[in-house]
Amino acid sequence: MEFGKAHYREHRNPGAGEEDVRFAFPTRFPPGFKIGKYFRIAVWKWQRLPYASPYADVSGHDLRSLEARRRMEKRAVAAVHELLSLTVEKRTTLERLALFRDALGVPKKIKEFLLKYQGIFYISTRGNQGKLHTVFLREAYYKGELVEPNEIYAARRKLEELLMLNPQKANLDRMFTSMGRGWDELGGGRRGGAELREEFLGEASDRRTNTKCFAIELS
Repeated sequence: MEFGKAHYREHRNPGAGEEDVRFAFPTRFPPGFKIGKYFRIAVWKWQRLPYASPYADVSGHDLRSLEARRRMEKRAVAAVHELLSLTVEKRTTLERLALFRDALGVPKKIKEFLLKYQGIFYISTRGNQGKLHTVFLREAYYKGELVEPNEIYAARRKLEELLMLNPQKANLDRMFTSMGRGWDELGGGRRGGAELREEFLGEASDRRTNTKCFAIELS
């Protein structure tokens, strides 16, 4: 993909061979982030640190050495990166990521862990009155929009715009009441139309708020 090639060129030092950048991640730090000499050197070394594939079985690896633990931590970064890249919108909530914490190999304090890699991930805490944490894959966004949008992403955006344009004309109350009955019949438990309406529209509103904040942060 052209975007990936552009990032590959951007993060490849002049004269560096492919072996040097094989384990590197595209990075873009937030505005105002101070990058000192020693931090730059540390990032340079970390980018070239080899790590096992997120799909490889590492249950038998010896983690007694510091080098082995550093490689395993980078593998956890790669696992989260891979998971986000497989989602439709290249983002998910921190709470959902926590459900896969053991499989991803990330530590218990997952938020603090991801904040160590601000050049790769962005965490928004503005959704749902500051209670919802959304994790974005930085390389997938430019000014708050997906660099490579897909049909499902476009359809979701269009549906959100239509629903929020004039909820009364869309007769949403009847629609969500019907959805509540269907949910109950499928074994999901009895849920009222108002509850589903608030959940769906609230989530859509939070997504727009998070993306808007992300766009401001990138500009």
